[in-house]
Amino acid sequence: LACSLEDNVTLRLARSRGMSLTTATGRALFSFIFIASAVNKWQALRAGPDAALMSSVTPALRLMKHTINAKTGFDLCSLLPSDYALVRFATTLELLGASLFAAGFAIGAKFLILFLLIVTPVMHPFWVHTSEAAIGDEAALGVEMIMFFKNVALLGALVTFLGQRASHAATREKLKAIKRD
Repeated sequence: LACSLEDNVTLRLARSRGMSLTTATGRALFSFIFIASAVNKWQALRAGPDAALMSSVTPALRLMKHTINAKTGFDLCSLLPSDYALVRFATTLELLGASLFAAGFAIGAKFLILFLLIVTPVMHPFWVHTSEAAIGDEAALGVEMIMFFKNVALLGALVTFLGQRASHAATREKLKAIKRD
């Protein structure tokens, strides 16, 4: 039951088309967490710089700026825009990246990687508070650690997506070249 080379190529191309529906569904489900989060933030940010969201973000941003200043002597505050503008930028990056990723564009994955690389250590620095945690803060520290590692896992999934995408593109080109010959 040996298949000809052409039949083998046709079968592989058909399988890859079937996988595209599965992949599209996976991308949409994966993107949902980012889209829902970004939409929620945009709704909160409509209140302006005094939005309730800023009360949880501002301390984290101040800690990051202070840490960079203390470790490097570099005054980051003088270069960066307001905390409100930073949150709007990050939220835009998150929403744009998730939308593009859901639509199948690799640039969307790259935007989400950038978003996660910036936001994760700033918003979930569980290691900063572990030595000074009170008994009541242990649960909050646990949540921060979980959120940090959840973001690391999402980052890993995005890197895997980009690697597999490049691998599949190379395989498709080889199969097309074989079919042409």
